[in-house]
Amino acid sequence: MLKVCQITTVHSRYDVRILDKISVSLQQHGYEVFLLVADKKPNENYKGVNIISTNFFTKNRIFRILFAKKEIFKKAKEMNADIYHFHDPELLPIGVKLAKIGKKVIYDSHEDYPSTMLAKSYIPKFLRKTVSHHLEKYEKNACRYFKGLSLCYHWTFDRLQLVCSNAELIFNFPILPENTLSLIPNYKNRTIVYTGGISAQWHIVKTIEAIETIDNISFILASNNTENQYLLQLHSLNGWEKVNFLGSVKHQLLYEKVFSQATVGIALLDYIPQCKGHIGNLSNTKLFEYMLMGLPVVCTDFDLWKEIVEKENCGICVNPLNIEEIKQAITQIIENPQLAKEMGQNGQRAVIEKYNWKTEETKLLKLYANILINFDN
Repeated sequence: MLKVCQITTVHSRYDVRILDKISVSLQQHGYEVFLLVADKKPNENYKGVNIISTNFFTKNRIFRILFAKKEIFKKAKEMNADIYHFHDPELLPIGVKLAKIGKKVIYDSHEDYPSTMLAKSYIPKFLRKTVSHHLEKYEKNACRYFKGLSLCYHWTFDRLQLVCSNAELIFNFPILPENTLSLIPNYKNRTIVYTGGISAQWHIVKTIEAIETIDNISFILASNNTENQYLLQLHSLNGWEKVNFLGSVKHQLLYEKVFSQATVGIALLDYIPQCKGHIGNLSNTKLFEYMLMGLPVVCTDFDLWKEIVEKENCGICVNPLNIEEIKQAITQIIENPQLAKEMGQNGQRAVIEKYNWKTEETKLLKLYANILINFDN
């Protein structure tokens, strides 16, 4: 049984992509999987995956970058795994060190990190382009040492496959729950829903302003962000009286407690740098979770999203900055329950057939197989 070591210092040990998708999938296909994390929780076994803590944790970003890596490298080296698979850009130096001592290493880029640097509030604006440029250059040089790349963004793939040919676009599509098909939305509910982090980039303000003059409509808002300035801004809006704010809801309960009560899923992501303006990306699960639940979507008119939504006829794409477009799209769907049902069923069928973790699992296993076939040392 081949030994695989997943590594993260940034993400929680229960990160869905790292644990439930990648680690569990590998374990189920015959690999012995260990997950190294930087926290102070006890070691545990989760669905056959051995979670090992460094017993080092700090919320201070600088301390984490300077000191957590030392503990991670020590533990990783002791583990003597056949393949190391790491998930944070700050671990690029550790990946290179492992590769230089003869280890097979996979870099998993959850986002296009040079792009994200352009929007990081903790980096002074005048430095962001410089930081982005240097990270892109370092990332590319580091990837020359690795045996495989697992990537979420098309342009990250285009850039990094030039230095590591064993690269796969592995999207963050949802795992198919066993009971999804038994949960059917009530398309006469006149209820829209948004789940996830509450921030300006998801245009919650514009959504609330859009429904302000729509009669008999409610807006379910489920998020673990309960104490921030943006939430206070939402409370001050005239349309807040139509909002049913649930706070944090466990992921496993979203389908039963939230999505099944709604009619339309809202995903109005801004034209942020990591979406390359109007191009968009397929790494965000929100759109596909709505579709899987059978909810028609009102979403941003990104090129990548629009191609799917229009092809599958599962919703309406709009300019997220245009309140009137948002209002018209929501109204068109909630005023026509039959249209909502058709769009919802189309989207659910598309996720079950194409846009789910099983399709991505195949690419993950191919990535690992290529390493074992092509690299003996």
